[in-house]
Amino acid sequence: MDFNLPQELIDYLAELDTFIENEIKPLENRDDNIFFFDLRREWARTDFDNEGLPREEWEGVLAQVRRISDKAGHLRFPLPK
Repeated sequence: MDFNLPQELIDYLAELDTFIENEIKPLENRDDNIFFFDLRREWARTDFDNEGLPREEWEGVLAQVRRISDKAGHLRFPLPK
């Protein structure tokens, strides 16, 4: 079995890492958003008083991430052109 990754995928992963560092990390560090991104903060993202739905603030941050990712071409990466 060949476990080597194709160079095209390696290149894309490097591009994605750069995108995360340059675009997503600043959003994560803006305002109080780091509170949502910490994996141990599920309580911060979940509105337990509203049947466990995601908090509006978290949904707003996710919407920003989706817009940024879509504009950069990463959100729809796995879809056919």
